[in-house]
Amino acid sequence: MKYSLSLIIATLAITVTSPLQAQPLTPSSVENPSAETVASCTAEVTSRYAMLDPQEKKRLTMAEMIKTCSINSSMIAFANAQNEAFANNQRAHEAAVAEYEASKAAYKQQVLQQQADYENARDQWRKDVEACERGDMSKCALPPVVD
Repeated sequence: MKYSLSLIIATLAITVTSPLQAQPLTPSSVENPSAETVASCTAEVTSRYAMLDPQEKKRLTMAEMIKTCSINSSMIAFANAQNEAFANNQRAHEAAVAEYEASKAAYKQQVLQQQADYENARDQWRKDVEACERGDMSKCALPPVVD
């Protein structure tokens, strides 16, 4: 029991502490977004930039707005990947906990069965001893064989 329980706990600890599977956000992935992200941001920013007043256009260039949009898109994609990895790890943890609980219940059932078998054998032995003491020789234990 001690070995199997410690093995289950170690497995559970490994499952719980495993690192997220998401790719880390690196400066290159933020500073150099994919062409698809840039194209999407360009279309979005072009329509918004046209609606800005002249003062805002002086303050912000379209290139800055596209870059900001691209960085935001990269951050959102990274956050979504982290959320997905967290959800996967959570499901793995819950499965490990369920497996551990099932293993614990099976072990408890095994202990109860062994205890019941022992008590039944002990009760039968006591009945046989009582019967032997009353004279029923068929219930008496055989004498040991000496060579």
